[in-house]
Amino acid sequence: MKRAEQLVPLSHDHHQGLVVSQQALRLDDSASDADIKQHWLKLKRCIEEQAQHHFVIEEQYLLEPLAQLEGNDLMVQRIYHEHKQLCSFASQEIKQSLSTLKEAAALLKAHIKYEERELFAKAQEVFTTEQLDRLLKAHG
Repeated sequence: MKRAEQLVPLSHDHHQGLVVSQQALRLDDSASDADIKQHWLKLKRCIEEQAQHHFVIEEQYLLEPLAQLEGNDLMVQRIYHEHKQLCSFASQEIKQSLSTLKEAAALLKAHIKYEERELFAKAQEVFTTEQLDRLLKAHG
């Protein structure tokens, strides 16, 4: 299904998250502490930036309206939960652990893919043009 033009800015936001998460997931056991810290900083910054604007838009203009419609509880709960998990990772001190970095990166990547495939498809299916236009206007 072609992406509704009103959702494209959110997809563009997702692109940066996918790039950062993929870079972190490519690190192997030979990665230096400096490399791990650098990727933690990138991931943390990306999540913090997303939480300030992107998560707010999704929650207000996608999740809240979807929660009003029958049959979306699991999707809505999952995304709220993942937003909280991602914010929790971002609020932690920078870790030197490669495994924790990869855990956070994997969560971000899976979260983005789920939203792109499931949340956005559902929004396009059930939202009116006016609802999608309000989301686009709020995104800026």
